[in-house]
Amino acid sequence: MAGALEGIFNVRTNGNGYIGQEWDDVLLKRDIAQLVVDGRVQEVPCPPRENSKYSPQWETKCFRDVETGETYEYAGPWERGGPRFYKVSPD
Repeated sequence: MAGALEGIFNVRTNGNGYIGQEWDDVLLKRDIAQLVVDGRVQEVPCPPRENSKYSPQWETKCFRDVETGETYEYAGPWERGGPRFYKVSPD
């Protein structure tokens, strides 16, 4: 069964994790905010990075799908690339 975050991932990133247009980034953030309000998604602490050399330069937030337990990470735009939204938990 596909979770709410997997549906957003497939629609807003075309299934590759990269958010191609600025408007998709706005809509992704809106969709996640609505799922948090509805109680279908929880914001959780992001796992620590092994190579945190660049991590302070961009916004990162992690979200857990309550139904499936899958965790996705949103990484905001930074000087070397655009925003990304991808799955971080293998389960």
